[in-house]
Amino acid sequence: MPVNRFWSSIGSVAAYLVAVGLLQFILLSVATLFGLVPDAAQDPITLVVGLAAPIVGTMYYIDWRWSWKGEHIGLSRNPGASALTWLLGLAGGAVAAFLAHIVSELLKTGTFTFVAPAFDASVNPMLLAEALLPLFVVELVYRGAAISRLQADLSPREVLIGAPLLPVLGFLISALFERGELPLGIATRSDLAATVFLALLFLRTDSVWLSAGLRMGFMAAISLLSLPVTDQGGLVVWGVGALVLLAMELAKLQRMPKKVTQRGRTTGRTTRGPWGGPH
Repeated sequence: MPVNRFWSSIGSVAAYLVAVGLLQFILLSVATLFGLVPDAAQDPITLVVGLAAPIVGTMYYIDWRWSWKGEHIGLSRNPGASALTWLLGLAGGAVAAFLAHIVSELLKTGTFTFVAPAFDASVNPMLLAEALLPLFVVELVYRGAAISRLQADLSPREVLIGAPLLPVLGFLISALFERGELPLGIATRSDLAATVFLALLFLRTDSVWLSAGLRMGFMAAISLLSLPVTDQGGLVVWGVGALVLLAMELAKLQRMPKKVTQRGRTTGRTTRGPWGGPH
């Protein structure tokens, strides 16, 4: 693996994450008058700015620095196709929540008795939306833009190595911004397994809408249907899914033709782009 090219690509992703985090930090500080706004008004301002800043910042950054548009980071130009993909993701996330619930019960009691799920009318729609919307931001930033940058710079094998490093990179960068932290949503082993699964899924589908829908559907099903899911149950479901996708990626790499190195004297010089690959 060309080490310099690999870390150059990681550095370009880090620069993007720093820029988006800094923008979010500045806008949040200005919008709340550096903490002088009453707490009751700070919450909605923080929510709106916290959602809008990474999205707007990402679109401007990729256009300015990478000459990219939305379709380069997993956002389809077709609204109908995007909506359908998102709905499929929601359905898949709900199925994953049911599977995690079943596994949780089996691991906890050794048996599972099916009980028809009931809609929980006590769930506050606004609070649920407040919890779900940041998940789209996470997928856009850490899956859509970051992984797409690696895909453009590196070989499939190198991307498979670099993609799992992005959550660690995100944690390190978000620590720089106390108020501008991008919500990675990793608190448990189940969350970490879900992050790896979604990264591998994006490598195969290049769709932010699908990965965001899966994560949102998983959380929505647990909340709206009161499905008890343990950390172990989620870890098994997301972990098995990640292993399946990893096996598929490795099998695809095995089928790819190997590069043939030409020996002998060559003339001229190869021109490489700023991100390490020919442009």
